[in-house]
Amino acid sequence: MRLKSLVNAGWVVVLILSFLLMAGCGKSVYQKIDESNRKHPTHLLNVPPKEITAIDGTWFIPHVGTQYTLRRGRLYNVVRIPGLSPWPSVLVRDIEQVAPGRYRGILTSTDPRWKGMIVTFSIIGKDKLFSRWCYPSGKTEDGVYDKVKLDNEQWFLREYEAFLRESQTGGAGSQTGSTQTARPSGGSAGQTKEVSAQTPIVVYKMYTKPGRITPGTKFDLIIEYAVTDPAVRASRIPVTFNLEILKTKNTIQASNLKKPAFPTPDNTDKVHTFKPANIDCPNGKKTSRIVHLSAAKDKGSYYMVAYLKYKSWTRKLSMHLPIN
Repeated sequence: MRLKSLVNAGWVVVLILSFLLMAGCGKSVYQKIDESNRKHPTHLLNVPPKEITAIDGTWFIPHVGTQYTLRRGRLYNVVRIPGLSPWPSVLVRDIEQVAPGRYRGILTSTDPRWKGMIVTFSIIGKDKLFSRWCYPSGKTEDGVYDKVKLDNEQWFLREYEAFLRESQTGGAGSQTGSTQTARPSGGSAGQTKEVSAQTPIVVYKMYTKPGRITPGTKFDLIIEYAVTDPAVRASRIPVTFNLEILKTKNTIQASNLKKPAFPTPDNTDKVHTFKPANIDCPNGKKTSRIVHLSAAKDKGSYYMVAYLKYKSWTRKLSMHLPIN
């Protein structure tokens, strides 16, 4: 019995030592990684904090599938390692309020192509944050963040109410100082108008079912979106939908699925324009538009260009569609 007890005690010591050695080795490795990241200009330690804002907290970005922390003017992702220190990398810096419920920051990047890229945020719901990424080329990309946890819930709700009041008076767009060029549905290429960058039209996703299209087959084009007008009490509002199909002038081989340049009148030919459709859209709720289509019989590189119009706002979205 004494020998058995000693053996058992020995195994306990071995297990404890093994655990300590493994933990020590793990800390050593990850500490070195963290120290290496601390030298990077996007590391949280190297990006000065700003003032606290009402949108400070943790947000989930659906199209990325990851939680991000927005705090003191910095939007950053954190890779959490159990028992060890995480190393955060700042994605957007210098986030500050520019109008009730509206904020603006700058992309933190060492790539000169994205230098000075502006990112805006707007409170569009009690648990929603709308973001717009304004590329130097003029292209914009929108997204909606879902609330996970806020640092100050009451402050956030007050800013949301202020955002609604400002939207009703039409003053928020002018205060942000950020606009985009939008093309009215059915208008010519030379007719443009300036609209607020904080459009009430939010597009979540544009995709096809099935994902890969072959010549002559039937498929669905699906656009998930929401239109919100707090100034209108009606539960449903009128939205106009347009769809165009373009084909690139440079033929792409069936084996080449690479996305061509952004469609312009110079590099594409218009294949078909559908008749505008009037949609009875729910006000402030996510919905979808499904269009049943048949693929062309010829292989090639196509673009689906859709327009959603509400009052003076128009959202233009495009999707590359290789038919192989």
